[in-house]
Amino acid sequence: MGGAFVTFGTGGCVAELLLTCDFSSVTLTGEQLPNTPAAISKMLGDLGLQVALDCIHMLKAPWDELMSAIVTATDPRFPDILRSQLKEDPAHAGLTACAVAPKLPSWASARRISCKKVLVSWNKPVRLVWLNFGNRTIAERVSGKFNRGQYRVCGYTVKAGSPTSSETPRNPVAWTVLLQNVPATADTDDIGGSMSLEYDRPRHIEMGKATGSYDAGSAPTLVESLLTRIGPVEFNMRPESHGKRFKAIAMFTHEIDAREAVTSLHNQPQECLGQGRPTVTLLSSSKFKVSARIYKNIQKQLDAHVGGWHDQYVSFRVYPDAIPAKHFVTLKLEAQGAKEVAKATGIVEEILAGKIIRGEDGAFWMPSFAGNGPALEQLKQIEMRYEVLIERNRSKGQLRYFGPTDKFPTVQEAVIRELKVEHTSSHVIELSGEEFAWVCRGGLLEITAALGDDAVSFDVVSSPKRIVIAGSTDDHQHAISVLQHRKALPAIKPDLRNDDDCSICWTPAENPVTLDCQHVYCLDCFESLCVSSDSSGSKFAVRCQGGMGSCGKILELRELQAHLSSASLEEVLKASFKSYLRPRVNHYRYCPSPDCDYIYRANAGMQTCAKCLEVVCTECHEQHDKMTCADFKDLKSGGYEAFEAFKKQMKIKDCPKCKTPIEKTEGCNHMECGGCNIHICWVCLKTFSEGRPVYEHMNAEHGGMM
Repeated sequence: MGGAFVTFGTGGCVAELLLTCDFSSVTLTGEQLPNTPAAISKMLGDLGLQVALDCIHMLKAPWDELMSAIVTATDPRFPDILRSQLKEDPAHAGLTACAVAPKLPSWASARRISCKKVLVSWNKPVRLVWLNFGNRTIAERVSGKFNRGQYRVCGYTVKAGSPTSSETPRNPVAWTVLLQNVPATADTDDIGGSMSLEYDRPRHIEMGKATGSYDAGSAPTLVESLLTRIGPVEFNMRPESHGKRFKAIAMFTHEIDAREAVTSLHNQPQECLGQGRPTVTLLSSSKFKVSARIYKNIQKQLDAHVGGWHDQYVSFRVYPDAIPAKHFVTLKLEAQGAKEVAKATGIVEEILAGKIIRGEDGAFWMPSFAGNGPALEQLKQIEMRYEVLIERNRSKGQLRYFGPTDKFPTVQEAVIRELKVEHTSSHVIELSGEEFAWVCRGGLLEITAALGDDAVSFDVVSSPKRIVIAGSTDDHQHAISVLQHRKALPAIKPDLRNDDDCSICWTPAENPVTLDCQHVYCLDCFESLCVSSDSSGSKFAVRCQGGMGSCGKILELRELQAHLSSASLEEVLKASFKSYLRPRVNHYRYCPSPDCDYIYRANAGMQTCAKCLEVVCTECHEQHDKMTCADFKDLKSGGYEAFEAFKKQMKIKDCPKCKTPIEKTEGCNHMECGGCNIHICWVCLKTFSEGRPVYEHMNAEHGGMM
């Protein structure tokens, strides 16, 4: 997130934040190197260096039998410290530690795209088989049946050649059909039995020698062992029963191991496969957890792209949630190319974002949308009429449309036309702490008794808490009067609220969500609670508002993951991330490039942003490349001398004619000014009206063009 690797804990708060520059890796080699990650971890621990097991990856040096290991730590000084420790300890004198580019651990993934799965395939052991017939008609008929899949050998489709004849017309086996890709395990009985009709049987069957000979039954186990040597892996054979190759899917625990499998095994001869060369291809995938209601309304938009994705060899699958109460489905994109998956992911994200319903002054919203009153009922009627979905985002004050693109203008117009009158008759009463406590103890019942249930909605998500009145100005004033003349009330009785009511809107929960503390929410109200959690301070946490706001339990991270869509969960985590950074301006800063949301560590010298590739000075937080902070500050404030020094340092010269600054980065000394199009000798700044005289001048005066 923002170029950082963030670990979130209870309540969605940030537990740890690491940047790429915080990681460092070494390659350990030597005869004394332990041969397991656990043993290496213990050895490092004895040296006073703590490294997790999933940050140690065993490798085999290609030039000899020595084992080696890549060790990654979250300390940029780790290589220097380790080398110093090994040098001082005679017991490890035979070990060498060489710093390498950081190999990020598997959990430190900054991408939505996962690259831990590989597709492995290898040739099946096959043989050639010759079928001899005495009749051309029979030979052609049998050949066609094999090619159409009517006849199969041991369940496998094989390819049959066109019949060929011998030079002796009266030969009883004069016509021959060649079968290719016949399983090596098949015998003459299997071949003869594959032709079910008696009159199709050949007069003679000749078996060829098997190619790629190996034990097909044990091959999957042997291939799995090849992969297991690289790293922890889950191996599954694909159930295809036809084709020339066996196929399997291997899911590694660590992405670095999946990439190593491709590098070391792809197209390399393997003894266990009879020196066959397996194909090992990295698969990239992207998953989305989506509300089932949203998916139902955007399904046709997604389906419209499936054909194009298929042409790019990108598969798209939908997995319904196994537990209906969660109301979600999972969308999955997968392909052999990460770029293709990333492009398809962008399309899915754009569709999942929906369309914001806008009026003349921006997003169309009114306070009464926050409750479950008449405005919501009108929205539902419009949804039913046009068979679309309109989602409320209370925290952002937006209505989002999900449905066919061509219906959007009509639905947007209907929403604004039918609800605009109500927009002017919604009134908000913000509650003080004392008023909120009174409302929770039963005061809300007094206000609804005076105005009616449909006219009053209670919003405990917003800050401060508030009551929304859908009615006239008189209704608004009446509600204020009830608040102002409130009487002391006893603690609320248990029977005043139903246990099945939502803790936010105080109405029967729609698509109910039950938390560990047993408080119940509407699915929409729960998402609004989470995304509206206060992130203005430095201690962000999502808390339960049940028990009239008295619960206050910090939600477990698994509760947020279980009950929030991917988009809502990401919104919560982003808010937590910003809350974490806000008081830490002396440690982290956002990149100064416009529209770049990556962060960097302060006071770490000059760094190149991984997103926009601009060089940032982490001392003064400006982009001045090779200039000093003082010179740039002087230049920024209009200092002429600093500007001239900067030009000299960057080897920038002014055009002799129009004074446009020119920088030469490559090529010969013939320059053409982009401001006035004059031709210039870069050495002496002599000008010419065209290019040819410049070369004559440079050869005569400067001994060449460079």
